[in-house]
Amino acid sequence: MKPARYRPVHGKVPCAEGLESRHLLSGGRSLAPVAEVRALRGGPATEPPRLFIEPEAGRGPILRAITAAKSEIRVGICNFSDPELVDALLAARARGVNVRVILDRADYLAKPPEQQQAARLTAGGVQVRLSNPVFPQSFPKYILVDQRQVMIMTMCIVPPTFQDTRDYGVVLGDPRILREVAAVFETDWASSAPAGVTPPPYNPTPAINDPRLIVAPTNASAQLSRLITGARHTLEVTSEVVDDAFLQGQLVAAARRGVRVRLIAPVRSRAGNDNLPALRSLADNGVAVHVTTSLSPDPTAMPYLHAKSMVVDRRTVYLGSIDLDATETGQDRELGIILQRPTVARRLRSQFQSDWLRTNDAGPTAVG
Repeated sequence: MKPARYRPVHGKVPCAEGLESRHLLSGGRSLAPVAEVRALRGGPATEPPRLFIEPEAGRGPILRAITAAKSEIRVGICNFSDPELVDALLAARARGVNVRVILDRADYLAKPPEQQQAARLTAGGVQVRLSNPVFPQSFPKYILVDQRQVMIMTMCIVPPTFQDTRDYGVVLGDPRILREVAAVFETDWASSAPAGVTPPPYNPTPAINDPRLIVAPTNASAQLSRLITGARHTLEVTSEVVDDAFLQGQLVAAARRGVRVRLIAPVRSRAGNDNLPALRSLADNGVAVHVTTSLSPDPTAMPYLHAKSMVVDRRTVYLGSIDLDATETGQDRELGIILQRPTVARRLRSQFQSDWLRTNDAGPTAVG
């Protein structure tokens, strides 16, 4: 759930990808070189990724991961204010697990419930820091447990996630992904500070070597563009915010070359982003668009759409914290994963199709 934009005092943060690199990415090249495709599949001994879907999965997958921790939990998140999961972190700390949490600074300062839960964590021995304001938002959504698994998610850890919100998470044990996400966490930890303490002036991003990992602002626009331009037959997308003219143009280009492009998004985000003009423009230019209209839907209705995902040609999956939003791709700290796993792709496509049938068409006269 995206808060009002926080702007750094000293002006805009430079985007990691310039217009020239964006132009080069738009040439319709294949998804990835052969070596990258092999890397996307993971090593032969890697435990298969496990997808979970909210709100149906509830807190169970996250509770199990926290409860299983033996030595260390590291969390990079926008908001961690769900009392039950705060209790789980406190219980882990009480049994000797080292727990560190990085929260988004602007979200924390704007939301008393988050401040209250962060105070509980701190009082219980959990180390809590606020993100470096060099990023307008620091919204990666991941939990590292020991040196053996990472959860990469589309969700904030807030009560509505488990009540009425469509979100996804994937549990991974791949050592290469673990190392790279841990490097991002440690860099961000060193560049953040506890509440009331001034953080360092910069927050450099470590080199991203694994082609499966998307880290904003370093490679997010390039990676998402590559996914879209690599689509040949179908492209199924969910996004809470639609505000990136470049990536929207890539969706239109895909539709014009014959790809069946479908997008689900809310008409308006819970933070107040008005998606409707962009969605109508996409619909007018060949993209099939469906929308969710309620910010707090009835439990029997289609959940509010908060997930950020793509399924390309029924086999390649993206999910993470990054919307089709230029600030998120070019200025924020965000994180996502690309996978080529048939079981994950099938489940995600099945859920997309179910949600597609429960949402409204966004043509010019369909939504007021």
